[in-house]
Amino acid sequence: MGKAVRLIIMEAYVAPFWPRIEYEAERLVQAMERVGADTMRFGTIGWGALFQTEHMPPLEDLGERDLLRETVEACHGAGKRVFAYVPVSHWLPRRVAEVHPAWNQRDIEGRPNGIWFLGAPGQAFVYRTC
Repeated sequence: MGKAVRLIIMEAYVAPFWPRIEYEAERLVQAMERVGADTMRFGTIGWGALFQTEHMPPLEDLGERDLLRETVEACHGAGKRVFAYVPVSHWLPRRVAEVHPAWNQRDIEGRPNGIWFLGAPGQAFVYRTC
């Protein structure tokens, strides 16, 4: 049997990544030390990409930062492991669905399958993907 791990999961949809980035990889490593964690699952995409990529629009205040790279460097420097989690067949924010309309799941009439909660009537907040 393999070695057990103590895992921390960082989701990309909530603080410290949304509604604005307030993230410091070194603070995360300190938190991992406090709870004895040796491994992290790092969400790479939430309301936008947390790293530099041409395939997904970034979080609006990401700028030139690459939070995945910052996290990998900080964790590896402290002897910790990182698994980059890429959500597949997940909800997409409207601004991403508009950039990549082919990623949208369609209803039987061919319309994008939007989720209407949190959005104005007739204007989806997020879309389901295929």
